[in-house]
Amino acid sequence: MVCKIYKSLYGLKQAGRRWNECFTQFLEPFILLPMETDHCVYRNKGCNLSDRTARNVIIALYVDDGLILSSGRSLIEEVLTHLRGAFEVTVGDATSYVGMQIAIRDSGITLHQSGYIARKAELLWLPEPTRVSTPLNPSVKYCKSGVVSGKAEDETRAPYRQLIEAMLYVSNGSRPDVAYAMCSLSRFNSCPKESHWEGAKRVIRYLKNTQPKWITHTQNEAGLYLDGYSDAYHGGDRDDRESVSGSILLINGSPVIWKSPKQSKVAGSTAVVEFVAVAHDKRDSLGAQLLKRSGREPEAATPLLLDNQTAICLISNNQIHAKTKALDLDLLFVRDLHEAEISVSYVSTEDQFADFLTKQVEPGQFLSLMKRAVIK
Repeated sequence: MVCKIYKSLYGLKQAGRRWNECFTQFLEPFILLPMETDHCVYRNKGCNLSDRTARNVIIALYVDDGLILSSGRSLIEEVLTHLRGAFEVTVGDATSYVGMQIAIRDSGITLHQSGYIARKAELLWLPEPTRVSTPLNPSVKYCKSGVVSGKAEDETRAPYRQLIEAMLYVSNGSRPDVAYAMCSLSRFNSCPKESHWEGAKRVIRYLKNTQPKWITHTQNEAGLYLDGYSDAYHGGDRDDRESVSGSILLINGSPVIWKSPKQSKVAGSTAVVEFVAVAHDKRDSLGAQLLKRSGREPEAATPLLLDNQTAICLISNNQIHAKTKALDLDLLFVRDLHEAEISVSYVSTEDQFADFLTKQVEPGQFLSLMKRAVIK
């Protein structure tokens, strides 16, 4: 026996797609169209943020929470009037949005999640934090059995998955400094050990000790500039020896996109590892296309900085040989974007900003890297 559903229900697999289609169709008569690079961001036709006199409207949708940006208050009221005609709408202050706290200051727009972190720590009954300077202990290496070169441990009964889920949201939203820690610890969700739980508690202790820590997005009178960093740690996973990539994109010196994924294959050399990391970073850097669609296109290709000369040569030199056959698709993808969308260049290992996204770094180096970004 089966039930045929004539209308989509909240929670079903297709519900998100159906809701997006419904909202998109509703906005079409008002010439608010989804951006090609993100179908949950809508902007009016001809939107140009660099023109202060234009009637610009942008709507960002996160499930059933929306954020409206406009060049004039009257335009926001017009959009809200139309929305109330079809949906139940609750209007709130833009200082808080999906767990993100937003403030407009003289220095720019700041984002942080201090309130969200405090609520989750209280909900999970975590003790008062002791002060730590890094998210993870650099001397501790984790594996499926607990810690490397340690005895096999029993599975913990602590709410490990709930803590990881909550902190992953923080690391993706406003705290790139804990991105590697959370991506690393989330690999043990299926069978967490006591050491993993202690590592997760250290991360939230670090977050509570460093709150409110925020990202500041500043306006640059000279224009818009982007910087990208890409790095990799060869054989970083202690269980299967797969490598870890790290990438970060900054707009006017502020981080907007960052990732710390594990690569899907074991690589034979550091050059291959770095190249795969660059291929992943190129795809992430395409998020900067949102700027182009909103009229804030950078004047030059996005610089992407690497600390591996061999990987740079693979991208810059138009040749394919026996050692690069396994990289054919990624190689062609990267070369198509090279010079058109991005410009690859060398940076020393000491100045590689993405280094903290690939491994646990020492406290001194970690703090130095954090100060370079607009993370206060």
